[in-house]
Amino acid sequence: MVHAFDLVHRKPNGRLDYQYITIAANKIIFCFHSFSEKENTVEYQQEGDNCDLVCFQFDTKSKLENSNFVSVFCDDLGEILLQQTFAIYHFSIIPEENYICPDSISSQILSTIMTSLRLKSVKVGIAFLRPAIFGFEQVMNLLSHINPKSLRRLILKFSADSCVQEDIENVFSLERWSAFKNLHFDVNLHTVSEKELLFIKKILTTSRIFKCIRIHYEQLDNEKINGILGLPCREHFDGSYRYTRVPNSKNPVLHTCENILMAYWKPNKEDYKSLPTTDEDLMLFGVC
Repeated sequence: MVHAFDLVHRKPNGRLDYQYITIAANKIIFCFHSFSEKENTVEYQQEGDNCDLVCFQFDTKSKLENSNFVSVFCDDLGEILLQQTFAIYHFSIIPEENYICPDSISSQILSTIMTSLRLKSVKVGIAFLRPAIFGFEQVMNLLSHINPKSLRRLILKFSADSCVQEDIENVFSLERWSAFKNLHFDVNLHTVSEKELLFIKKILTTSRIFKCIRIHYEQLDNEKINGILGLPCREHFDGSYRYTRVPNSKNPVLHTCENILMAYWKPNKEDYKSLPTTDEDLMLFGVC
């Protein structure tokens, strides 16, 4: 019988740079590999009262009687995270398309991750994190056990049919993110208001915590978008580009393409000089 942690422990260093977890109905798919190794995939399938464990690397299938597939997976994941001594480049845990992960499963997986990370002597390093099955406050608790200097990109998704949309000012509160720097933040919301888009713009132009914020705002009309982010300057295959000067600063430019807002902190003199002076009412540029 082969478990996921058995595959890891057979490697000389137990290093896993990539860990992809997909949650589906009665099934969890766990793919993992290092930079130099081929991908391994283990499936945990619920069949009646038993859990079928499928290892694609060795083309084996084992039956664990009177076992729950989530519990078996959590045992593997907890052991792997506990033994992981190297930083993780990519860690994602997402539901299968059109599948809504029950709270009972997501909370059990989160508890497993948190328990393993608490037992480690140092905070784990993760560069790319996509914890799509957890709520915002759960993600914030998870981040408290991750080295903030290592995290470069975070992807969150709040469901469009959720009764309560997350408050933008709460999500992007600078006090929450003060330990991070140059973070690429992808947030999938149902929509964003004109006021909220102005708030995001202000954060990007006054703080170095976030380098890029990718957010949906399709329900705003072009006139409002133009008023907030400026007129389109260039057309590209993926949409219209807009540039806005960051006032009271040395050449930074806020670059927008469709629903992606990026603050260019490196000098961009050519674009900066060509743009009109705007937004002088924004607070002074500062490094947080």
